[in-house]
Amino acid sequence: MPKCSTLKLLIIVTLVFFATYVGGKKSIPTQAAQNQMLYLPLITKSNPEQITRNVIVLDYSPLIQGLPVWEYFDPDDKDHHWNDPEILEEGFIESMRQITDDVVDFKIQQRIIIPEFPLKDDGFQYDAQSYVRCINNPSTCHQPDLISMERLITDNPIVCEKIRQGEAHEVWIWGGPYFGYSETQTMAKEIGSTTDQHNEPDMASMTMSGAVCGGPRFHVYGFSYEREVREMLHNTGHRVEESMAGYFGIWNFQYFLNPSTIPGNLTPWDIFTARGFDPIAPGCGNVHGAINLLQFNTADPGGYYYWIGAPVQSRCTNFGVNPSIATPTSSIGCSTWGCTEEGFLKLWLGMIPNYPGQTNGLTNNWWEIVLSNQY
Repeated sequence: MPKCSTLKLLIIVTLVFFATYVGGKKSIPTQAAQNQMLYLPLITKSNPEQITRNVIVLDYSPLIQGLPVWEYFDPDDKDHHWNDPEILEEGFIESMRQITDDVVDFKIQQRIIIPEFPLKDDGFQYDAQSYVRCINNPSTCHQPDLISMERLITDNPIVCEKIRQGEAHEVWIWGGPYFGYSETQTMAKEIGSTTDQHNEPDMASMTMSGAVCGGPRFHVYGFSYEREVREMLHNTGHRVEESMAGYFGIWNFQYFLNPSTIPGNLTPWDIFTARGFDPIAPGCGNVHGAINLLQFNTADPGGYYYWIGAPVQSRCTNFGVNPSIATPTSSIGCSTWGCTEEGFLKLWLGMIPNYPGQTNGLTNNWWEIVLSNQY
């Protein structure tokens, strides 16, 4: 399967999870509190509170002819332009600081370089020859394409030690195409169960790593050094979507829904993510765009819409402490973000409320929800 199709499939699987998951969340605001928040006036931002998350990096960089795999492939080859993962990390961390006005910061606490290919769930492991053959001819790549997280964690006991001690909150895993990573994954020890209902359905086996650690929930990113900072921001956007939909317990305007009337259980998250065709004024849409998409695309509801030029009246750039019906609208089209995916992602992530304090029981800094690893 082509790389772009694989990525799109992972995104769709993740979003199907949003549509099917109900219940089991913690500290969901009452409907009365949510109704009050829907009509909050615009409040000017001030004094954002920084949230720092410590990261352990597991850098799977197997050697091919004595070079890390990301260095082996010629950077001048347009089909194989791979990148130094440390440079990508620096770019991502700095981008998140700028996007959130220094509210979100990541600190690399420890880097573990693993010069081998990760073991798949079925026991398969690439070697240099079979992997180069896979990249040059994807039809030869191994299926199923899943990584064994249990082996990854148990082979690196420092990960669980740091998680249990509260010294690390996230694990970033580097790899290349066909290493078997999912876009985002939250893991935890679920008492009395062997699966974690917060995981994507096709990655449920990864819950074992949370059980092995026997500690708090932690977040895992699977990043690819074959891609760019843009895809790291894209992954983060889906993490925000999952967390906020989980926090409110519902997402009325998610990718595969096309409501014709205003839902009775409208939430601030719905107002933020309203698309051009939804029954209220557009907000910022979703991670795939859709602010100015005026008609639901039944053929491709999870499609990408970063390049639609026609402007609409949207609340997106006017949100205050929390998105509300009282938020005014202004004209916005793809020229606002440069008609690029990265430009849109920076705009979208930059509009996530990140104010101090609380309003009607809801934190004014939504990054606290996202980075809590509870949703």
